[in-house]
Amino acid sequence: MEITDFTFRIILLLLPGLITFFIIDKLTEQKKNNYIINMTSIIIYSFVDYSVYSLLKVFFSLVFKNININVNFLNCLTDKSISISWIEIIVTSFISVFIAGFISKLINESYFHKNAQHLNLTNKFSDIDVWSYLFNSKNDFYVIIRDIENNLTYQGYPQAFSNGHGDGELLLVNVKVYRYEDSELLYTCDGMYYKFNSEKINFEIQVLKGDKNEKSRTKNNK
Repeated sequence: MEITDFTFRIILLLLPGLITFFIIDKLTEQKKNNYIINMTSIIIYSFVDYSVYSLLKVFFSLVFKNININVNFLNCLTDKSISISWIEIIVTSFISVFIAGFISKLINESYFHKNAQHLNLTNKFSDIDVWSYLFNSKNDFYVIIRDIENNLTYQGYPQAFSNGHGDGELLLVNVKVYRYEDSELLYTCDGMYYKFNSEKINFEIQVLKGDKNEKSRTKNNK
């Protein structure tokens, strides 16, 4: 596909928004959107990036009187005869990295959904599924996996988990392995990877309400 001068111009102007979109996509777990929504997000991020850049120019102009507070972004979008400001694109791209980090923090902390729930505006959560919602929660708990088919029961603390697509995956630490039929302790291990690829698995969680030193000692010894 041939890239025209106009297309190349748009790509350059939207580069800060593209950087913001890419970083947020890598730092957060979200449902995959179609091309139109992704492009809309890039455009919106670009406007946010250039807006912050404009505000910073206004702020510094209060100290340094010779700073030009004009931003060429909108003019360059609507009038191809106006030259692109490379300094503007470079500085805004640098700013976009920090904006992406800030937005990623808000998304990962479920800031918008938590406040919306607090105001009784919604019951939705920001995680892509219940699996992610469970393991992203702030609750301190351990997991019990009852593998009935193999007559084993595993108890441990979740250290890492899959993104919820396909079979569930867990990395447990400070694991105790019991025989399922009589709950006799067979052995312990520092860590264990488990993949839920069987329908004969019973998965349970138990929230810690008492002494958490056992889990703390386990993490500190890693």
